[in-house]
Amino acid sequence: MTARLDDETLVAYADGQLDADAARAVEQALARDPQARETLQALRDSAARLRAALDAVAAAPIPLKAVQTIDAGFAARRGDAGAPAGGARRRGGLPWPVAIAASILALMIGLGGGQLLPDLRGGTELARLQAMEAADRAARQAALQEALERKLSGQSVAWRNPDSGRQGEITPVRTFRNSTGQWCREYTVREAGDGDRVERRGIACRLSDGRWRTRVVAYNDV
Repeated sequence: MTARLDDETLVAYADGQLDADAARAVEQALARDPQARETLQALRDSAARLRAALDAVAAAPIPLKAVQTIDAGFAARRGDAGAPAGGARRRGGLPWPVAIAASILALMIGLGGGQLLPDLRGGTELARLQAMEAADRAARQAALQEALERKLSGQSVAWRNPDSGRQGEITPVRTFRNSTGQWCREYTVREAGDGDRVERRGIACRLSDGRWRTRVVAYNDV
């Protein structure tokens, strides 16, 4: 398996459809790929909302009209004395139990589909937007870590997410030690996408494990 995890693999992993070896390979790749971990969490959140929407429809009481339709179907089945046992058919149609089940399904779709289908479409779009936002955050964070750890003051690191069209650059501008002896760096962020521009300044300090954690952020008017 390649180091880059595609959405199809992440969906299969989230749904528990991978065998043990493939799942272990995905978990090893996830440990090295924070962007994939954020995408996986977005997929799981979307699936949870989808399950909640489906459960709400499934738990809704069946209207009286639906019950009467089901009762009429079984009454007609009982009254068909000449039908052979184990799978009687209506003239030119499906077996009665199958036909009744199909009618119930069609009725439930008619009753609940107007609510459910928009929810499904909305859930898919929300998942797509969340995945793009997660990719933006991952690219931004990777650029920030590289700029603070490897670049001199005044040198920039650019990032871009082609899926969302968002891009930016991060530039360290000052390095100092704080009162506890930690190395800290002030930096600027310039970012654009979806017709907007953002500029901000931040101060991040280096943790003992080598990661930089932002302590202060101030937004500039643009």
